[in-house]
Amino acid sequence: MFGISKNSNAGIWLAVLFLLSFANLNAQRLPKYENVYKDAMAANNKAFAYSLFSEYLALDSTSTRANLYFQIGILAYDLSQAFDPVAQYDDYMAYVSRADSSLKLCLQYLNEVEVKRDNDLFTGVQAADKKLTVTEVYDYVDKIIEDNKQQCCNISKIHDAYMNLSENYINCQNLYKDLCRTHTSVKQIYLMPYENVDIYGKLEGMRELLDLTDEYLDTYKSLLEKMPVKGYNNVEVTKAKIEIFRVDGLSTADFRNRETTIWDYRQWADYIMENIDGFVMVYQEIINAGNALSRRINSFNTNRTLSDTYTAYAIDDDILDSLNNYAYYPALNRYITYKEEKLNFLTKSRRKINSADYDNNGKLDMKNKLFYYDGLQMAYNSLEHMRLDLATYTTSTDTTDLIAMTFHNKADFEEYLNDEHVENGLEMNNAFENLNRYCIKKENYIRRTNYVAYKKQDIPLFLGNGFYRSTQPQNYVTKCIELSNNGIYLAGSYIGKEGFATAYIALCSPDTSNVVWLKTVDIGKVVYDNCATALYPTFDGGCFVLVIAKNVSDPELMYSTVIQYNAKGNEVKRLTLPEKTLGIGRYIAYDEVNEQLLLAFYGKEEFWYTPGAKLVIQKINLDNTILMQAEIILNGELIKIIPVKNNSLLVIGNYFSIINEKDTEYTLELEDGSMQSNVFTALFSEDGKLLIINRHAINGGSGYAIEAVKINNDTINIVGQKGQARKDSTIPFTPSESIYLSVDAEGKLLYSNQKLKVENDTR
Repeated sequence: MFGISKNSNAGIWLAVLFLLSFANLNAQRLPKYENVYKDAMAANNKAFAYSLFSEYLALDSTSTRANLYFQIGILAYDLSQAFDPVAQYDDYMAYVSRADSSLKLCLQYLNEVEVKRDNDLFTGVQAADKKLTVTEVYDYVDKIIEDNKQQCCNISKIHDAYMNLSENYINCQNLYKDLCRTHTSVKQIYLMPYENVDIYGKLEGMRELLDLTDEYLDTYKSLLEKMPVKGYNNVEVTKAKIEIFRVDGLSTADFRNRETTIWDYRQWADYIMENIDGFVMVYQEIINAGNALSRRINSFNTNRTLSDTYTAYAIDDDILDSLNNYAYYPALNRYITYKEEKLNFLTKSRRKINSADYDNNGKLDMKNKLFYYDGLQMAYNSLEHMRLDLATYTTSTDTTDLIAMTFHNKADFEEYLNDEHVENGLEMNNAFENLNRYCIKKENYIRRTNYVAYKKQDIPLFLGNGFYRSTQPQNYVTKCIELSNNGIYLAGSYIGKEGFATAYIALCSPDTSNVVWLKTVDIGKVVYDNCATALYPTFDGGCFVLVIAKNVSDPELMYSTVIQYNAKGNEVKRLTLPEKTLGIGRYIAYDEVNEQLLLAFYGKEEFWYTPGAKLVIQKINLDNTILMQAEIILNGELIKIIPVKNNSLLVIGNYFSIINEKDTEYTLELEDGSMQSNVFTALFSEDGKLLIINRHAINGGSGYAIEAVKINNDTINIVGQKGQARKDSTIPFTPSESIYLSVDAEGKLLYSNQKLKVENDTR
């Protein structure tokens, strides 16, 4: 009847104003119906016309004008066709019902007078002669009523079939999801006792519900073939086999799509029930498997050679099948699986990377090291969890099979569990000591006394102190050493003939035999000493370097510049930071995904551990826009800044004292009054607000962090050692007992190999 008008919004607005203008008038001032009809036709918009005629009827609710009901009915019928009859079933039925009731009222009030008066207004009715007759209008309306009724009946049948199909499939899937929530593996389902009716009920229910799903699917497809509905013809449904429990079978199906996939829950339920009903316990084979595991474990204990060729021990498939189906004696089952986990833990702990001397072909890679030790720690935790789970059976009658076949009595069983706890702990402690010795080796690697020659001068391959005029002229002082994937970056200052310091950045070959390239930077000109104080290698082989310029006459006056170099030593970008009083730049890191720099400034003196010094942390864009700035008073040392959830920053370091924004000071003193260093983590929000300070103190002693690595979004690993922190970073490390901490994204402790006193100050 109508199209969609490009000016429909304006038309609707005018119509609303038109209706509002006479909404409160009495019946004598009701607008002429012909004018309303004319406006409705002119709008060329069915939804608008329908609303206009409906509003008119609301004003004249006792109207007996057949054409008014004709227009509303025809428009409601036409508008119903725009709805998805399944997804928008309620909306569709509302318009269908309105069409039916309006067209029946049209027939009720239809007579010769009505047809004669509105002869030109019964749009769509074909006249045999020049003028419409009552019969012609009646037959036209009656046919629309019948078509509407038949279509409504068809849609209702299809909708009911769709709802029954979807409901049964969803109920079937929910039973499967219940098993996924209560069982971590199919093995756990097999370990169920026979009398567990709940599992059997769910498996039977899945079979029945999927059968009903198939029946309603056939009905649904058959109805669509006989009564095609807009967008719902040629529905193709395929069944997918559940191969991996808790991975497959979880995605939903939408039967409104022309093509969809459903999971074959019946086939899976049949398979599980066949295995449950058909398993046979084979005692001796399981005990033999346990003995084989014990022999392998003893072999590892006597031969501590490290090798990457060790593989996890796999029980023979036929024994494993028996073990997987083992249900009556859970203690024996857990004993065998504990042995298997123990052997896998030993296999991991004897890899070559678990050595203080393993340097990844000359690349001292702390990140990979900590990833490995994180995995080893998880394996240890899993093993201890299984041992504790097995220990719960020392007070259970279910250990009869285990004691009779493996141990002489319950006391032997308890002694075995205690010995395992000691043995597992020693293995993990040895691993931590290897990590500690490796950390010392890595840190001392950059403090060795070697040099690399450059233009008849030597550049130190170790950290040095001083870059001011007091330093001997025509000497290089190295302040930063960072390993890159294409060599070793050095940065610091060069003391010229006049005694002023110029910053330098150099890339050495991986074997430190030569300098690949060297650049000098003088951002302070004549009266300033320059030094590169922080450096960050990028993945593409280039680097970012933080250079400071310190006024010779006024050491309090200094400013900083960030320079980016590519792998060939070409300058890519230079950012002169606007703030001149933040302190000496100590830290730089680059977020290559978000293209943001993390910077840290601390104090005006050369060394860390300055009482009352301010640690300032900034996050900036490469256009020099400061995105965040955070501050804290710290007598300590920054180790790393790690981006975590919600754009927050986790700061990790060592401290003698920390003062928060409320001037609350946190220190750790021993009985003799001496201050002790320990590890802290501080979480800052994206706007620089201090959210929480976590202080991880060694009970009765001191310690310090050396390195921190983000393992994932929820875990950061920190490695260090006991003893007082070094105020001078050029001093070599001396071996001490290792400290290993695992913290969450807020810096709160998850695990430590040391007994710690943990205090949290939440803002």
